[in-house]
Amino acid sequence: MKTDRTMPQELAKRDKPDYPSPDLPVDDTVVAQKEVAPDSLLSFQYSAPLPPPAMLADYDKAVPNGAERIMKMAEEQQRTRISNETLQLKEGVAIEKRGQVFAFSICIFALSVSAILAFTGHEVTASIIGGIDLVALAFVFNKASQG
Repeated sequence: MKTDRTMPQELAKRDKPDYPSPDLPVDDTVVAQKEVAPDSLLSFQYSAPLPPPAMLADYDKAVPNGAERIMKMAEEQQRTRISNETLQLKEGVAIEKRGQVFAFSICIFALSVSAILAFTGHEVTASIIGGIDLVALAFVFNKASQG
């Protein structure tokens, strides 16, 4: 069995990839880490939707059209996210409108019952139902205007 007696520092120099070096300044989205252990380990971490350009070029070397596929994947993910956010906003508005329609219907029903009771001689009951309805309505509008 043949063993390689090359020093870890020499291996690190020989196998170093082209992307951001910890020694070079990087932009805010790329974080480069370098750990040196008995066997040299070099790791990269980034938090952008796309890898750095040099890493994309390495993907292109490893996989035919690799960089183009990654770009298409990122574009598709962005389109999907925008579409989902738009749908959520539309559904939120629809739910809010539906809630307003139901609240208005309940309010009109309670006031109608209160009016019928008042005309049939049940003034106390009509006052209680009408008062509760108006207080609840005022509370809801006040709560909604506060956020």
